[in-house]
Amino acid sequence: MALLTTSLVSFGLMALGAALWVAATGTALLTVPTSEETGLLVVAAVLLLAGLAFKVSAVPFHAWTPVTYTRAPLPVTAYLATVSKVAALGGLVVLVRALGTVDGTTLVAVALLAALSMTVGNLVALGQVDTVRLLAWSTVAQAGWVLLPLAGLSSRAVHAAGSYLVVYVLGTLLALVVVVAVARAGAADPVAAGPGTALAAHQGLVRRRPLLGLPLALALLTLAGLPPAVLGLVAKIVALRPVAAEGTWWLAVVAAVNVALGIAVYVRWIAVLLQAPDPARPTRAAAVGSTEGAVGSAGDGSAEDEDAGDGDAGDGGAGRTGAGDEGAGDGGGAARTVPVREAVLVGALTAVVVVGSIAPFGVL
Repeated sequence: MALLTTSLVSFGLMALGAALWVAATGTALLTVPTSEETGLLVVAAVLLLAGLAFKVSAVPFHAWTPVTYTRAPLPVTAYLATVSKVAALGGLVVLVRALGTVDGTTLVAVALLAALSMTVGNLVALGQVDTVRLLAWSTVAQAGWVLLPLAGLSSRAVHAAGSYLVVYVLGTLLALVVVVAVARAGAADPVAAGPGTALAAHQGLVRRRPLLGLPLALALLTLAGLPPAVLGLVAKIVALRPVAAEGTWWLAVVAAVNVALGIAVYVRWIAVLLQAPDPARPTRAAAVGSTEGAVGSAGDGSAEDEDAGDGDAGDGGAGRTGAGDEGAGDGGGAARTVPVREAVLVGALTAVVVVGSIAPFGVL
């Protein structure tokens, strides 16, 4: 309902803005206007910009993002975090190109949206304990970086915004695919703790499941702009270059502060990935094995659970979690198997990020 409501509002704003544009210019094409109706053009620009800001999750039009990301199925969340942002950027580029030369108000509005989005997104993300919600606020912050180059009329602005969006899509999609894989394993992993999307469930993931933990760490380094994910670092430099060229130093300072805040957001998650699993933490497998009645009601009964041995969860424990794995026996081997679809996506996206970090020619 949050997504539906905000989608209708954003569509209404864009439709009204388009109508005012036609009234002022006599054409529906977003080209550089020759009309003298400057006031009407400014109102049209504000409405169009607000409608597109809803879709790109820019502050203060971002309220739908954390709610929808955490409630939607994770594949739908991945779609909303990537594809819709590409479409919104296309609209923003056309709008800024058309109105930036007519009235500087549009550029000031874009700069304010970028500064607010980066700052609010990073500050709120610092306190999140759920990975999907953290990525939702990360999307808000990254929206600010996508908007950042468009605050100037430099010839490099469009290329910089597009390049940063590509890097954001790669990093966010890779992180979400890993989150999906971990969440599907859920409580069937005998070493994980907390719900499948909780930050605690990722504790020691690099050691427990390196085929998922290492790509996730690479994705977070890309979003943070830290080596060895050079692709993310180059994208941030390219995004800052048009702002520095235009001399908008206050925005450059805000962006520099948010570089540090963004590093804190993602390094906090990486630190959880690198931690050693807590051997003293009670596991779900042990909890299932300790109560015969509960286990028996969830699956094949206590006999199978006793045969699983040494705290391994039987078929009943796996059925309780709804993870889809047929038992977590044999030390949780089944739970640690990455499904083929997720494995292929993780491998392909990781390869693209690695190659892009070695030779980021398309971003420069």
